[in-house]
Amino acid sequence: QDVQAVFNQPAAERLRGYGRGKLGGPRAFYDSDDGNLDQIIMLHHGTIDAIEAFYVGDRKVTLDEEGWVETKPWGDDGGKRIRIMSRLGTVPSAPYPLMVEDWGWTENHRLDEIATIYARMESVKIEKFNKMYPEAQNTPVRAVCRLSRVHDPRTGATDWSETPALHALDYLMHRDGYRLDPADIDFDSFGAKANLDEQRARKKDGSTEQRYRHWGLYSLAADPKDTLAAILATADGEVYETVEGKVAIRGGAWSEPVVEIWPEHIISFDLEQGSDRFAAYNEMSASYLNPSLDYQPDDTPRWIDYVDQAERGRMPETLDLSGVPSASQAMRLTKIQRYKDQPRWQGTITTTLAGLEARDEETIRLVIPELGIDGPFRV
Repeated sequence: QDVQAVFNQPAAERLRGYGRGKLGGPRAFYDSDDGNLDQIIMLHHGTIDAIEAFYVGDRKVTLDEEGWVETKPWGDDGGKRIRIMSRLGTVPSAPYPLMVEDWGWTENHRLDEIATIYARMESVKIEKFNKMYPEAQNTPVRAVCRLSRVHDPRTGATDWSETPALHALDYLMHRDGYRLDPADIDFDSFGAKANLDEQRARKKDGSTEQRYRHWGLYSLAADPKDTLAAILATADGEVYETVEGKVAIRGGAWSEPVVEIWPEHIISFDLEQGSDRFAAYNEMSASYLNPSLDYQPDDTPRWIDYVDQAERGRMPETLDLSGVPSASQAMRLTKIQRYKDQPRWQGTITTTLAGLEARDEETIRLVIPELGIDGPFRV
């Protein structure tokens, strides 16, 4: 709801994002003259790929070639009442012609690197006012946008994408993110994770969708680790440091262990059975972004352990997946999270130098005969 609001604020937070979003924003200009209201709404910090649709109030509208709204009630009587123009935030950007003509703006009033909407709302007869402008002068104008373009290390191209691995890579290198030197990035791992993210996953109705997608915005004032975590959460991703000291990514699918730790490698261990202690919840759902619900949050169907609830009572948990635009994707991620949260064993082991082989590994095979352990563990 916050990113769809249209408002006046002298020093608003700048928002940048990935994937797709329905956006409003703070106004860069808001004034009336001769019965007409002009406004410029700042949607997004940084250049975006495209604007796919415009909304006046809660109604999707179509525009003619000059930007006049054709949709009823604004274009149903041969007249034209609302004109909308837009800029994608390129550098340099062009000033809006009507702002130059009517408000004295110059060629220097460009709003570089800010995606914007210009809207002129013309006066109407009093009996039509409430129908045309249901929220009076605050009737919002919004847009559904394809947001930031990102670099793809597999092709070398920079283009729009919904793939979480590419969004994480962009944020790690971007000047408004972690600003990492490309020399410090393991690009092959990001390419491999992008391939996994883009696999087709089957839905219950028999159709397929991209396995992992990310649609989300972040504030430039947010803690970078929180922003990165929100991106990674949409694809069960994990960023780690390789033995070469580079930043890499993994996750999203089970990987069979390659490294094995045997009793002769173990100096000591501190393990405990984790299924009871860590299964604190017995009911889980996820909050995700539902495009069919006007890009608002929605909840997935709940997973419920009725047997455990009969013993311990109801203990619900909600997973925040606000950057996930699909219920089926969110449900896949909750299933993975439940598996991670309810291990049979958990703890630490101290090994000989043989344990260094596990540093880059997501999983290992661990063998401890006295505990009856012989199987895979996540590191």
